[in-house]
Amino acid sequence: MGSVRFLKPDVAVVDGAWETTGAHTSSGKELPTLKGFYTLVLVKKKGRWLVASSRTMVPVSPPRPEMKPGGQLLPPLRAQAQQLRQGDTM
Repeated sequence: MGSVRFLKPDVAVVDGAWETTGAHTSSGKELPTLKGFYTLVLVKKKGRWLVASSRTMVPVSPPRPEMKPGGQLLPPLRAQAQQLRQGDTM
């Protein structure tokens, strides 16, 4: 389990990390390890902790500063990318 924060004595938020290994496709090919994060909201009812909300996510790479919204390279880097595609070194 990750970090636990109590919002009230009967309400807690849990944040943590998860990892899945050994998964296979329907044809039997092993899939790579998958890692991510989770957040749970737990509520205590009649002495038992119940999950009121659960969210999991797989992080994606943050946007690079040289990228415009929509994935377009900013002009100074467009020329460098073109040179690399053509095999030129900088």
